[in-house]
Formats: sequence, C-alpha cells, structure tokens
Amino acid sequence: MTFLDPVTGEAFAGWQEGCVEIPDDPEEEHQDDAEWLGDWYTQQTVQIEAERRALKAQHKLRMAQLESREKGLAFSWGERFEIVVLKETSGTKKRSVNFAYGTAGFRKSKRVEVTDQQAAIDWAEDYCPAAVKVSVSLLKSALPTDQDVPGVERTERDAFFVRGAK
Repeated sequence: MTFLDPVTGEAFAGWQEGCVEIPDDPEEEHQDDAEWLGDWYTQQTVQIEAERRALKAQHKLRMAQLESREKGLAFSWGERFEIVVLKETSGTKKRSVNFAYGTAGFRKSKRVEVTDQQAAIDWAEDYCPAAVKVSVSLLKSALPTDQDVPGVERTERDAFFVRGAK
C-alpha cells in the first residue's frame, strides 16, 4: 500500500495524516498500458457516444409524445378548465386557484407586437435611438490568411482528441 500526500505529491510507504491511500497493483497483473489502453479507451468512447445518441433519440421521441399529449389536453379540456378557474376567481381578489397538482389562474400580460418592423425601426432611429440595436460581429473565416490583422492572433497547436469508429 502506498500513501500519497495530495498537497505535495510525496509518496509514503506508511500512513501519514492527510494522505490518500493508493492500492499497489500486484506485479503479476501489471500490463503495459500501450498494449491495452488505446483500444479499451476508444471502445469506451464508442459505447458512450452510442448511449448518448440513443438517449437523445429517446428524449426527442418522449418529448414529442409529451408535447402531443399536452396539446390534446388543452384542445379537449382547456376551455372547460379555464371556465372553472374563471368562476372560482370571479368576484374575488383571487387571481389563481390551487389544485392538488398545481395552480391555475390569470395574470395581467402586456405585449408589444411589431406589425411592420421596418416602419418601427425608421421611426425609432429618428425619435428613440436607444430602441434600435445594431449588432456587428467578426467572421473569422472571411479574414485573409496571408495578412496580419490587428487584434487577431493566429496560433497552431496539437489538440488531443478521441473519436470512436463510426
């Protein structure tokens, strides 16, 4: 058994306060990492990616089912339920009703709908410039590669990656 000090990284044969216990590998079970680690690691990566794809597909399908069920519920029972809540709140100061599994009610809602965006922008530019947002961004792929661009640093490095076979 080896004991490792997590602060200094020093290894001890006996226990020391604050050390982490590191079990020793028996020599007969020791195998060079180069023999197995690459294949095992990429196999694990492929399995994780496959599980990720399956979960995403299942999640997408389940969410679509729930959305469909919710739309059907609103279509079949929504108006009747709204009438029930309206009757409960009419003539009172209450704006909502508590039920066993949730709350339903009415809240004031203010909206601004833009029916002609260009006309609204033209007016706002003249009378309320703070309401006009102009956004500018840099498209890095369009920058010339054969010139130095102020404020742009080009670097090249090796980036580690792991990709499973497809």
